[in-house]
Amino acid sequence: AELFEENKGESETIAGFILEVCGRFPRKDEIIKFADYSFKIESMDKKRIKKVKINISRNT
Repeated sequence: AELFEENKGESETIAGFILEVCGRFPRKDEIIKFADYSFKIESMDKKRIKKVKINISRNT
């Protein structure tokens, strides 16, 4: 949780966080990586991310 708090900027949603990390509007099916997390854009319209699939890969 602390990792996200330090990097969330002004965002208050997962979609907003993805925009902060990416720095632009991603494309459908694009994968944005942040630390051990991968966010796959499943659905969106012109100015809104509607559905995201989140994968967590923990290297132990």
